Amino acid sequence: MVIKKIFRICLLQLLCLPFLPFALSGSDTDPGKLRTLNAGWNTWDPYQYLEESYAGEPSRLTGLDIQLTRAIMRQAGQDVLFKRIPWDQNLKELQIGQCDILMGALSTPEREKYAYVSQPYRKEINVLYIRRGEEKWLRFASVHEMLVNFKVTGFRLGAVRGFVVSTREINEYIRNYQKTPLIVPAENQSENFRNLLEGKIDGFIVDRVVGATMAWRQQKQKLVTEHPDYLDTGQIHLLLSKKSCSPETLARINKAIIELEDSEKNAKIVRDYMFPVLLGITLEQPWFLIIDIIGTSAFAISGLLLARKERYSIFGAMVLGALPAFGGGVIRDLMINRNPIGLMRSPIYLYTVLATLAGGYFMIRLTEYITNKHRTRQQRGLAHHLFIRWRWVELFDAMGLSAFAIIGVVIAVEARCDPLWLWGPLLAVITGVGGGIIRDTIRSDHYISSLKGEFYPEVALIWGLLFSMFLQWQTTRLDPDEIFIGVVGCFCGGVLTRLAGIHFRLKGPMF
Repeated sequence: MVIKKIFRICLLQLLCLPFLPFALSGSDTDPGKLRTLNAGWNTWDPYQYLEESYAGEPSRLTGLDIQLTRAIMRQAGQDVLFKRIPWDQNLKELQIGQCDILMGALSTPEREKYAYVSQPYRKEINVLYIRRGEEKWLRFASVHEMLVNFKVTGFRLGAVRGFVVSTREINEYIRNYQKTPLIVPAENQSENFRNLLEGKIDGFIVDRVVGATMAWRQQKQKLVTEHPDYLDTGQIHLLLSKKSCSPETLARINKAIIELEDSEKNAKIVRDYMFPVLLGITLEQPWFLIIDIIGTSAFAISGLLLARKERYSIFGAMVLGALPAFGGGVIRDLMINRNPIGLMRSPIYLYTVLATLAGGYFMIRLTEYITNKHRTRQQRGLAHHLFIRWRWVELFDAMGLSAFAIIGVVIAVEARCDPLWLWGPLLAVITGVGGGIIRDTIRSDHYISSLKGEFYPEVALIWGLLFSMFLQWQTTRLDPDEIFIGVVGCFCGGVLTRLAGIHFRLKGPMF
């Protein structure tokens, strides 16, 4: 009996074996979940781009859309493979199922015919980019009036093939005029930007952050500007091909988007990939660079005066002048493994210190000559004015401290130090104060003022913390104008706080 039962079981298993693959392909193992999805990407800095690496390392694909899509797919239990493809070709391949996903897309009735539209995962603000100065003769109060002006004036509008905005009237205008000289097609926004600078078009509609990034990367901020009368806001989605993706895959992706929307992971991705660009746009403007150089020079002067007072050699004076100027930045970069360190990226700060030391040495010698050789009251007064007044140095020092504190927070953002509210103030203090502490340590000074009560490091700490909290608040807004105001506000606040500390002789909290 036992042998017969074993025989029947084995026979039954053999009969069921051909149907095993069909049994395994049930709803519990949805093939859409196991299959790797293909997502097309196109150069669209800072949303989709290749990041150049130092030391001969290969470039890597990154950007806000790339990282958000990766996070969404991981949350959905889905693998994704990115392939480079022009925007209009991506749309065509999405229709026939050769490409599964299109990132950074607006939803339109035409696209909904061949693609599933996901939940929005970010928003965009589109602006009209034109050459600076030309906004004066092109004025309008509405989109309709803008398009009428385009026709009347012969305004040549650049348009990426397949690109749409959230305003239907503009989309229809581009579609109806695409065979005339008024619409100049382009493969991407970089080509539009190049055509604008070369005079081949008069303007193009672009995401505000993308336009600002292109102008910043190419140092063309003085040549282009946003038109003040046009602003268009839209929700951005993932498009999934109906030919190659299932509604179940869409449901998983939508669930992942909702789960990530208010999470810290989503906020961190936004900070990591948007703030370095938005902050760089502000910090690399000429006015901030001038302030940074003035502060660097003030730090060098403080070391120079100490070297004169304590009778150091010329080399010793260089050391005492250089340490407060960029010693803190070197410590900061070594601590977070920044490569290359900031001092090696540009020689301008080293030039500033050397010029300050040379000029300071000449002024001191000239002052001593006038003071020693000529004793009249008028000539002593001339010497008094030639000598570097300490009050001016204190003002410049306050400017340098505030600028260095902001730079410390920006480096924390670039290095993706998390949490920002902790690392931002810490790097602000190290950048602004670290070099001076090392200088006083080398001098064997038993009284290091920054560590024994002077209200100095607290300024960098307070405004570094406030600036870090401001950037965290900006995560959901991403407004370049507001970030510019935040940088200026924190800089002015730091300067005024330091000057108030000097005037009222404030002391830091003692242990």
